[in-house]
Amino acid sequence: MMSNHDDKQLSQPAMKSEQLVARSNEMNNLRKRTAPAVAVSPELRAAGLIKTLTGTNASSTELMQEIDRRNKAIKAGDMSQAEGILAAQALTLDALFSDLTKRALRSEYQEQFTAYMKLALRAQAQSARTIETLGTLKSPKQIAFVNQANIGNQVQVNNGTEPTRA
Repeated sequence: MMSNHDDKQLSQPAMKSEQLVARSNEMNNLRKRTAPAVAVSPELRAAGLIKTLTGTNASSTELMQEIDRRNKAIKAGDMSQAEGILAAQALTLDALFSDLTKRALRSEYQEQFTAYMKLALRAQAQSARTIETLGTLKSPKQIAFVNQANIGNQVQVNNGTEPTRA
């Protein structure tokens, strides 16, 4: 005959099994709910693109963690990464401008010359915009708050006075 103590020992593994099943179901539901959020996350898209473009051996998870770390730094006010990106882009666009201009000058046909010069001038314009953005990032424009603006001739302004009654 089994004692009451033996019944408890038999029911504990069954209880743990039920808890494991419940926990597994919770995890599956969580995965189902978060899968769309992960699929549309900018970190995942960026990690996939970086992996494809660079051929890195880093996992997508590692890349997503690094991207997230850098995003948090920017949100905390550390703009050094963004400044580095903009500086590199400006230099790259300038090099592209130079290369395309050289190709245009070596062109034998008018159509090639025109096509290369259009691309070169676009690269130059984008480089200038990138440098302007970098300058704005390094030295943001000051905003002036004006309490009152008087526009027109012979404007009378009575600040802080009560109107007189006749």
